[in-house]
Amino acid sequence: MMALRSSSKWSLGLQRKERSIQHCYIHSILLAKRFIYIENQFFISSTTKDAESNSVVRNRVVKAIFCRIKKAVSARQKFKVVIFLPLLPAFQADLEKKQGKVMQVQLGLENITIRSLYAKIKTLTEYPEDYLMVCALRKFHEFKDPKKEPTTNLIYIHSKVEFADSS
Repeated sequence: MMALRSSSKWSLGLQRKERSIQHCYIHSILLAKRFIYIENQFFISSTTKDAESNSVVRNRVVKAIFCRIKKAVSARQKFKVVIFLPLLPAFQADLEKKQGKVMQVQLGLENITIRSLYAKIKTLTEYPEDYLMVCALRKFHEFKDPKKEPTTNLIYIHSKVEFADSS
């Protein structure tokens, strides 16, 4: 079991990017035996070969997930990656208006990340859903008063968690 924290110039005075969390995620993903569970506030990554030199997205977590799924498909192993994300990033903005642009970019990059991973898995198997499930949470509440309509609320994921059965 490991506990990690992110560091940067403002928290520890580092002068260059600190990537120990990304390296730990990738290491545990590649060693996972049957499953990976990821819960993350933001999920932006890249499967491209040039991701490390790409000035936009350098995160390689999704590439590691793809490599591990590829290994499972080739070996005909049961293997599942479950990813939980918030439905919407926690930015105070209306998606329909100009101030919602940051949220639109965030959602767009997350959608590209998920779609590219799914598409790459689909090149390996006819059933990518056997290997990948992406979820978001919503709370459902039914009132005792039958006149009131049931309601749902977003459950916001702020954590950055990964579990893998690597031992």
